[in-house]
Amino acid sequence: MVCVRQSMGKYIKLLNKIVDKKSIKILCVIVGIILCIGIIEPLVAWLYKIFGDYAGHFSHHKLDKIIVVVILYELLQSILQIVSTLKDHWLLKISYKLSENVFEHIHQKVKKLKIEEFENETVFNLLERIDTKLGDETVIAITTLFEVVANIISISIYSIMLGQMKVYFPFVVIVSAIPGIYLGSKKNKCKFNTAKEFFTEERKKEYFLNVVFGRENVKDVKLLELEKFFYEKAKSLNNLLTNKYLKINKKYGYYEIVTNVLKYIVFGWCMYETFWMVYNQSIGLGSILLLVNVFQLLTQELENLTNIIKEIMNVTWLIDEWEGFLQLPEKIWGNKLLENYSISFENVTYKYPASLNYALKNISVKIRDGEKIAIVGENGSGKSTFINILLGLYTVSDGKIRIGNVDINEISKESMKKIVCVFQNYIKYQTSIEENITLGEKKINFHNPFIKALELNELLNSFEKGEKTKLGQLEENGTEISGGQWQKLAISRGVNRESKILILDEPTASLDPLIENKLYENIAELCKDKTLLLISHRMSACRVCDRILTFSNGQIVENGSFDELIERKGKFYEMYMAQKECY
Repeated sequence: MVCVRQSMGKYIKLLNKIVDKKSIKILCVIVGIILCIGIIEPLVAWLYKIFGDYAGHFSHHKLDKIIVVVILYELLQSILQIVSTLKDHWLLKISYKLSENVFEHIHQKVKKLKIEEFENETVFNLLERIDTKLGDETVIAITTLFEVVANIISISIYSIMLGQMKVYFPFVVIVSAIPGIYLGSKKNKCKFNTAKEFFTEERKKEYFLNVVFGRENVKDVKLLELEKFFYEKAKSLNNLLTNKYLKINKKYGYYEIVTNVLKYIVFGWCMYETFWMVYNQSIGLGSILLLVNVFQLLTQELENLTNIIKEIMNVTWLIDEWEGFLQLPEKIWGNKLLENYSISFENVTYKYPASLNYALKNISVKIRDGEKIAIVGENGSGKSTFINILLGLYTVSDGKIRIGNVDINEISKESMKKIVCVFQNYIKYQTSIEENITLGEKKINFHNPFIKALELNELLNSFEKGEKTKLGQLEENGTEISGGQWQKLAISRGVNRESKILILDEPTASLDPLIENKLYENIAELCKDKTLLLISHRMSACRVCDRILTFSNGQIVENGSFDELIERKGKFYEMYMAQKECY
């Protein structure tokens, strides 16, 4: 009882957050409808009993009364059907509204989370459980919660009906249902904890199945005949999960059989008592019909109440996760606007939360506003971490980062948005070409020199619908484009936004040599009003930059112009010569 009371308290707390004024109006309508149902259903059962009494002592004098009872019975059944249809309509309406409210809360919180939180597996699992379960489970529980009112009304009326035959009938029927309610709650909690414990395995299973059936993987899967390999992995995980749930069902199944037997022993005893009273003519034949009908209805209402309690318990355990989700640290932006975008790293050291090794070690470097910098180094040398920290995606605890002489933690979000990055692993959005570039913010700027150099107009003209062409496989008429064309869109997406610092991470990896050469030859002109940070494995492309930063093992080991680093014959020279021999 204490557990249910605590659950209701947490549940009401969640309701206060997600139920708005419009939802309250809809919920009031639903409560009214459910109250009607809770009153009408017992009345129908009572009319059934009266009909049985009249039928048991039939005479022509009672024919008129029987007709009236039948008419009332049919009328109430019709009203019940209409009201039930209205209930389903309004429940569907409130489901959509509350689901929208829940996901809006999730969306607003996720927007503010620090990106480090996504690197933490425990937090990532929590986010997935919140995203996939909280909305649906909350809506289900909220919509069923209001049926508690109808359940209580119906149970009360049914209990009164049974009590008229024998005072203890309702008591023993309700008591016989309590063990089932308790076991259902325990079983449900056990299933929830198991789902939480094996959430990672469930995600792996879904991933392996997606590899087999996903359209984006079909070429590799078919050519290499990978179906069996990944299906076996998914099957193994599915067997593990299935066995866990089967053990739970087996554990509680024996007890459920006992509680069900107990319930029907009670029903049998009540039937015996009722038949005995009919035999002694102390009650009418309709009482037997009433007992059978009411016992089934009362048992059903108790089971419904049990299911509602289960739903509330489900959400209660999810609410605990929801509260943990809300406590996750958020990204805090400053309020200072930038006048210039010079960059300064002062003794910056950084280690990822789950890592034992430092990704950056004692980085100190200054970059002038408008300077063109190439960043090179082997895989894992710290280049991407350097960029991610500059973008404000990660927060450093050792060292200082300043942009325009302002500490990065004090810079406003508006100013930070003018640092734009085109990542090497860009996203291929399954939308139109226009939406891929603008992402709903503004129109494509075809006068942008970068977009001109990418020959975007020529790409658009190759499609009948131009920039409205749908890409990918989400729609039947979606268009597939090459890797180089996708990269053109990714670069266009970055440069279409107003920026003061432009970061290009391997921007030409998929472009044809002519477009690549055109971009590098004109890079100074294309970026004349902004700072450029160019990450590239093409050492010859670094000629177009003012300086080159060479990273190795999380440190900047070289800093100078192309000619200076070639003369030093250090790390950059070694990489340049190794690559030069391939051409």
